[in-house]
Amino acid sequence: MKNNSYLTDNERMKEIKDRIDRFRPIDDTFLSLMIQNNKEVAEYILQVIMEMEDLKVLEVHSQDSVSNIFGKSARFDILAKDNKGKLYNIEIQRTNAGAIRKRARFNSSILDQKGIDTGENYDKLNETYIIFITENDVLKGGLPIYHIERTILETKELFNDEEHIIYVNSSYTTLKTKLGRLMHDFYCNKADDMLCLPIKEATKKLKETKEGNKQMCEIAEELISKGKAEGIALGKAEGITLGKIEGRTEATAENKEMFAAILKEKFGLSHEDAIKVIDDSFSKKSNSNM
Repeated sequence: MKNNSYLTDNERMKEIKDRIDRFRPIDDTFLSLMIQNNKEVAEYILQVIMEMEDLKVLEVHSQDSVSNIFGKSARFDILAKDNKGKLYNIEIQRTNAGAIRKRARFNSSILDQKGIDTGENYDKLNETYIIFITENDVLKGGLPIYHIERTILETKELFNDEEHIIYVNSSYTTLKTKLGRLMHDFYCNKADDMLCLPIKEATKKLKETKEGNKQMCEIAEELISKGKAEGIALGKAEGITLGKIEGRTEATAENKEMFAAILKEKFGLSHEDAIKVIDDSFSKKSNSNM
C-alpha cells in the first residue's frame, strides 16, 4: 500500500471508503460511534444480553476514560447507567489476550471507583456488570454466554456483592435466539443484512447519510494513519527484538518481560503487541536455525 503522502485524492478517498465499507459492530470503534448520542442502541444490546426487555438506559458514554490515582487507569468502550442505578461496561474484545479473566477483574475494580464518592458508605456502591463481547469462545465451554458470580464455597450460596462479569461468545450466531441474531448483526457490514432494527438503523445512519459519512470519513482517515504509524513501529520493534534475541535460544518468561519493557518504552506498544512481536521474533529465529 502506498504511503498516504503519495496517494492521489481519488486513491485516498477509495481507501477511506473501503475502510468504511468494512466497518462492523464487532469493531469497537464502529460500535462506539453507533451509540454516540444514540442510547437506544446501547439499551437494546443490554436488553438482549441481560434478557430484560424493560431495562432502560439513562445515560451512555463511549470511549470513556476512568482515572485511577493508585495505578493503571481504564478506557471503556461503552459505559452505561440504567434507571435503577446499575452500571454496565461493555467491551469488544477481538483477541483472547484482551479478554483475560484478570482484565475483567480489573475493569470491575475501576468501575467500583466510579460508582462511589469519597465519604460515602460502601452500601452506596452501584451494582456493576462487566460485559466482554469476545470474537472467540474465550472460556471454551461451547456456550453463547457465561455469567460469573462470586460464590461461598462451603455453602454453595452466591456471595451477592452485586459485582457481575459476563462473557458473550460472539461466534455463536444462531438465528434462533435474540442473542444469536444480535451477534449475527455484529458481523454484518451492510445495514440491509441486519436483523435487529436498532442496530440496522444506526448502521444505516452512519453509512448511508451525509452526516454519518462525514463522521465515518474522519474516523476512517484517523485509523488508517494510526494503523500505518503502528505498522512502522511494529516493524522497527521486530527488527530491534530480533537483534537483541540473537544470543538467546528460548523465549523464557524473564526474557519476554525484559524485551517487552524495551519495546513499550521505545515504541509505545501495548503489552499485548510487545509480547506478540517477541513471540513472532523467537519463532522466526527458531525456524532460521532449523
